[in-house]
Amino acid sequence: MTGRMNIKQVADRLGISENSVKKKMRSREGAFPISKKISPRTFLFDEVDVEIYARGMNALSGARKIIECLLSDIPKRDANKINICGVYFLERDGEIVYIGQSINVSSRIRQHQSGYDRKEFDSVRILPCDKKELNNWEGFFIRLLSPKLNGAGEYQPKSSIWDTVISEEFK
Repeated sequence: MTGRMNIKQVADRLGISENSVKKKMRSREGAFPISKKISPRTFLFDEVDVEIYARGMNALSGARKIIECLLSDIPKRDANKINICGVYFLERDGEIVYIGQSINVSSRIRQHQSGYDRKEFDSVRILPCDKKELNNWEGFFIRLLSPKLNGAGEYQPKSSIWDTVISEEFK
């Protein structure tokens, strides 16, 4: 490891274009590594930060696939018929835009369809779970997926599941 990487090296490592790297730098997206400006056109990244981000991208991609496989996609019109306790994932155009929890998911979905807490979505995925585990699972998935309507990475809820997974991964 050399210790520092330029934009091209970062793009190659992450499998994205140099322009995508520059956009992420400008937007301060989630946990994207912070660059150090060396000259007007030269930026360097810490190689360890880039590697951690790359591993996180792989984990995130895997987590999305797991969610898609395990949780059935429920059309918006049918979501208010499901009377269970669990964590729910609101999707718009195939992207998870909000993660929430409720002891009565159907009632909560109705609040998102109209009223003060209205959210734009076209389908819902639901992870049924016990009431005492709602905070842990909701927090885990919010931290993992950073949905737009949950603050896109700025909101970091507590989750013992997250703490266990992350501490094991980076020991």
